[in-house]
Amino acid sequence: MAHPSGPAWLGIGAQRSGTTWFTDLLCQHPRVALGKNRRKEQHFLTIPLAHGWRPEYREEYLRLFYGGRMRRGEFTPAYLRSPWVPAVAAEVLRPRAPIVVLLRDPIERYISAMRLARSNKTMPEAPPTQALRRWSQRAGGGGVWAGMYASQLEGWASVCGRERIVVQQYEQMVKDPQATVDVVWRAMGLEPVPLSGIDRPSWTSRPSSGGWDIDAVPGFRDQLRHLYAPEVKRLVEWGIRPELWPNFA
Repeated sequence: MAHPSGPAWLGIGAQRSGTTWFTDLLCQHPRVALGKNRRKEQHFLTIPLAHGWRPEYREEYLRLFYGGRMRRGEFTPAYLRSPWVPAVAAEVLRPRAPIVVLLRDPIERYISAMRLARSNKTMPEAPPTQALRRWSQRAGGGGVWAGMYASQLEGWASVCGRERIVVQQYEQMVKDPQATVDVVWRAMGLEPVPLSGIDRPSWTSRPSSGGWDIDAVPGFRDQLRHLYAPEVKRLVEWGIRPELWPNFA
């Protein structure tokens, strides 16, 4: 059951798809804000897997969004790929609160996650081919699943309702940030306002990995392309334009 004082909007993914930049733009509206602790990512809805959804967790989460005329919400990209989160989200979201999804070419998303691992030094120090193979064996399975967008969206729709899920495309947002953000504001019942500072880079952006790329492993990109192709085909029903994704154009 929805909660009248829960988040007025919820961003759920996808990781490494420009969600920090997008959230900054979204909150330029005078009536849109994050929770009262001002964190973009709350991660509260991932708690049930480890500890169960205790009443004290639920109340602490809801208190972040209580009161006022502001549309308060959060954007935690891990939610999209976490199969236990939709049921919890359906319980705490306000009625008709939009669930926001920003999707990026899944192979480019994988590469960005790899670059993050490299910059965070969670990728082994080794020649590129060897390091990529080791990282893919250890963490790549989760990285691949993070790009299985159609399956994830269908899981969310089955629990929360497809009509409230607003899917936008990272590549289209890069071309026209205003139009992309306007769609989400209107889903919140708000009239759009002009954006500013749209060229300011996000602090989470990662530069080229300096040779540490999936193409260091021959055939790896093609393997990912074949794996994701059925998912991309199903995403057309969600309004995704594959021609905007360089690996599937």
